[in-house]
Amino acid sequence: MRKIFLALLCCAPLVARSQQIPDLTLQTVDGQEVNLRSYLGKGPVQFAFWALWCEPCKQELKIMAKVYDRLVDSGYTLVGICQDNQKSIVKVKGYASAKEWKFPILLDPNGEALRLLNGNTIPFSVMSDSKGKVASTHVGFVSGDEVAVEKEIHTMMAKPGESK
Repeated sequence: MRKIFLALLCCAPLVARSQQIPDLTLQTVDGQEVNLRSYLGKGPVQFAFWALWCEPCKQELKIMAKVYDRLVDSGYTLVGICQDNQKSIVKVKGYASAKEWKFPILLDPNGEALRLLNGNTIPFSVMSDSKGKVASTHVGFVSGDEVAVEKEIHTMMAKPGESK
């Protein structure tokens, strides 16, 4: 019981302090500036924080890329936000291209977006409704997590503009 209480105590502020996706501009792997809020409007948006050195992150994106490919035409958007530093960031575009990821990859080498969304470790994902309201956050990734994420996506698409 104590463990459950501590988990709730630790995780509750995660959503409470970040009710909206921040008005923050990051660069794409192609050097274009994009505001996080520009991905809103069509349906649920998952912002997945990752890095080249993080194996669970890469596993999550490999699996979620398949979910994205199936659901993109239904309004779901996946945005990968890379946390690599300035030294390794040059490898990100090549890596994403080699994996044939079709979803946008943004660069956050200073961790500003991660901090604004109250993340402190990766993999870390934030699910937002189409209006930018944070619906949920998820820390870590193990195979099978995608089932719950996909269920949440379908639930959100059935109720546009609403969060759980």
